Amino acid sequence: MAWLGQAREGRARQGNFLKQEDSMVAKKVVDKKKVVISAINTKSFSFTIRNMQGSSLICHRFSEKSIGEIEAKQQKTAKQAKAARDPDAEFHASLYSLNDSGGFGFPASGLKKACVRAASYADGMPMTKARGAFHVIGDLLEIKGAEPEMRRDIVRLKNGNADMRYRGEFDKWKMVATVVYNENIISKEELMNLVNLAGFHVGLGDWRPECNGSHGMFEIEGANA
Repeated sequence: MAWLGQAREGRARQGNFLKQEDSMVAKKVVDKKKVVISAINTKSFSFTIRNMQGSSLICHRFSEKSIGEIEAKQQKTAKQAKAARDPDAEFHASLYSLNDSGGFGFPASGLKKACVRAASYADGMPMTKARGAFHVIGDLLEIKGAEPEMRRDIVRLKNGNADMRYRGEFDKWKMVATVVYNENIISKEELMNLVNLAGFHVGLGDWRPECNGSHGMFEIEGANA
């Protein structure tokens, strides 16, 4: 029966060999799945956006009065009688004032959000990825151009009633923005294309394309490294 023992020993050796081979294959699969995190490659550049022809910028800052009304409602304080409307005060309250220069600005976060939304019009760039790929530096971007004028519009409230809105409007406008971006995720050229997509499809301010309007549309005028 020696031959039977030898056969069993041969099968055992073959089984061990197959186990070792499987282990080596599994190790190779693990190695292929190894995560590699590259060093961040940040760069920055500045560019100017200008309004597309005939597309004015309508500002609508959340006024201190509106903030006070929300706080009063949350704190359940006594409700004050509504004062008479002051169109001039509402017009100035709709603007983002620059205390240093005396001019006006627009939130840098608004431009960032517009560009992130525009990623939905680009192939291969999910909005979640675009959100972290770049940042617009600063708080308010200075609006350069003509002085704002009061815009009077009739709007329809949620309850169906009509109401008046008094907002600041810039007929011709420009802004200079500086962005910092990770070149491992998005290139300068791709980012500039994204900004132009944002200007056409999304826009800034009230009645922009994203909200069924045609205001706040923009394009890049030039870029400086």
